[in-house]
Amino acid sequence: MPPYSACQDADLHGKLTGRFKRTLQNRLPETSFFLFGPRQAGKTTLLNDQKPHLIIDLLDPELQLSYNKTPNLLRQQIDDLPPGRGYRILTDEIQRVPRLLDIVHALMEKRPDLQFIMCGSSARNLRRGASNLLGGRALYGTTHPLLLTRNQTPPPEDTLLGPLDDPGPHRIVP
Repeated sequence: MPPYSACQDADLHGKLTGRFKRTLQNRLPETSFFLFGPRQAGKTTLLNDQKPHLIIDLLDPELQLSYNKTPNLLRQQIDDLPPGRGYRILTDEIQRVPRLLDIVHALMEKRPDLQFIMCGSSARNLRRGASNLLGGRALYGTTHPLLLTRNQTPPPEDTLLGPLDDPGPHRIVP
């Protein structure tokens, strides 16, 4: 076996990233959805590639504190967007401010033209906090990290993403 080099990892990473992005093009739902999975699984990177119009990153401590104190800040930001344009709103680490889901629920009823994309690493924290999980108004997806041994070839493209646009529980699988 030839000696291992970090370059091989970079090449493989580049191939996988390109393949993953090609596979996901036009595969994510056009309705609102949750995307949960372990840390560093690529959720934020994947969803940022979808070009959201508004990104709320709750990893930012000041932003998290602001939304915890006043969840209606989200409503104020959304009210500034003109209706009928199909905006995408990405909320990263939604489990850090579960009260935002009540605002999202109200906004989904008031503004059906909006797509809310909510991701995080702990759906369990949302359930434990007796949060509003939007009762059928948003799809639910799960990511898993792509794991390869150093000598393994990338998986076929059609196995990178499970069906997320059908009703019911879903999984994005490697």
